[in-house]
Amino acid sequence: MQLTSANSINKEKKMEYFTADSYKDAERIGNPYEIKGKLYTKIKYECPRCSGLGIIASRIENGHIVPIPVAGGVCFQCEGRKFITKDVRLYTQKEYEANKAAAERTKARKEQERKEQMEREFESNKAKWLADTGFNPQGETYMYYGESYSIKDELKAIGFKFDYLLKWHIAEVPAGYEDKVIKFTADELYTMSAWGKGFQNSDAQKIVEDRVAQATGAADTEWFGEVGTKIEKRRMIISRKSGFESRFGYTNIIAFVDDDGYIFQWFTATNPAYEIGSEVYVSGTIKAHDEYKGKKTTTLTRCKLKSVE
Repeated sequence: MQLTSANSINKEKKMEYFTADSYKDAERIGNPYEIKGKLYTKIKYECPRCSGLGIIASRIENGHIVPIPVAGGVCFQCEGRKFITKDVRLYTQKEYEANKAAAERTKARKEQERKEQMEREFESNKAKWLADTGFNPQGETYMYYGESYSIKDELKAIGFKFDYLLKWHIAEVPAGYEDKVIKFTADELYTMSAWGKGFQNSDAQKIVEDRVAQATGAADTEWFGEVGTKIEKRRMIISRKSGFESRFGYTNIIAFVDDDGYIFQWFTATNPAYEIGSEVYVSGTIKAHDEYKGKKTTTLTRCKLKSVE
């Protein structure tokens, strides 16, 4: 190893030398020296493990550091000196700029590789999510909108999937069902995360309800029955469950759609053990004719629900 004083190396050239950016704030110790034609310097910097304390603290008591019990808390990385010394390369400005440019190219390449990997994972995860959720590769699905309880086994055998938003739906329309389904796309109902998983939009339920209302003619119907009259065991599907808190307690709102497309709602303090999509017989009294989001809705009271068997 040949050691040469930096003063003799740069006596005539008076060149400025740089360390790598990771050591630019470190203190240089002594004179630079040459090893096999390359210039080095010794640097001193705060120990990153103990943050320059020389010990590893376990806690602070009354403003004083209490070290960990192992070896009196002495930091093994700096051996209690509070700093670390290291020999590092010195570069000419040309070398420094070349190294920096190479590092930036490497960073850009890795970033591009990471981006391409994320895109591949996104497409793969999205394809799986679409298939698992009942959409075809183009992000389309077809919802059966008629009375489904009596044929649910048939629908399931054909390949229809059930969820609370789209009820029974399938990725490709089976023969004979062309006029019994409504087309939906994933983009109008879901927002895809960066990892290729769909999350239901806040207006998805309304989009589905509006489309079903248009298909069944419910959007053009009048209110059902006369206020004050009773209905007995009318077959309906629970289309929405929500609620609100008031000074009287929590009120549940149960919305229904019957086989003729009429829309009903029931405000109740009880919480019936039925999920969205359940088919039930509803008995109750017509309390009022209201509107909900522009649609004529018949409000019921004192309802009793019974499962459709």
